[in-house]
Amino acid sequence: MYYHYVYWQFFVAPTWLIRLFWNLQHALIRLFSVPVMFRTLLSYWRRDKLSLQQGSISGFFKAFGLNLISRLIGFIIRMTILASWLVSEAALLIALVIIFSLFVLWPFLAIIGFSYGLAIILG
Repeated sequence: MYYHYVYWQFFVAPTWLIRLFWNLQHALIRLFSVPVMFRTLLSYWRRDKLSLQQGSISGFFKAFGLNLISRLIGFIIRMTILASWLVSEAALLIALVIIFSLFVLWPFLAIIGFSYGLAIILG
């Protein structure tokens, strides 16, 4: 009976935890659309693009300026989304380390706590 618990505690459950966090990591990538954000990082915001107006110099500079502003807005928003994704990934990694460490160390901490409690009671 103890063999099954030790096998589960140190082999089965940690493997399950790692798979769980791996799936959460992939879910975050899909949630934040990371490949699309990187692929369209310098694209227009919402495909808001002006074409050259009547071939005039002022129309050209107006279209160029507004297209540049549209690209800048798209870049800022996409970089903000990617920064949010990185913060989420860091939080997930910290949670993985803490939960995994506590899960693996829990039996030892319970034994140490029980021993310490008995030492206090028995004086």
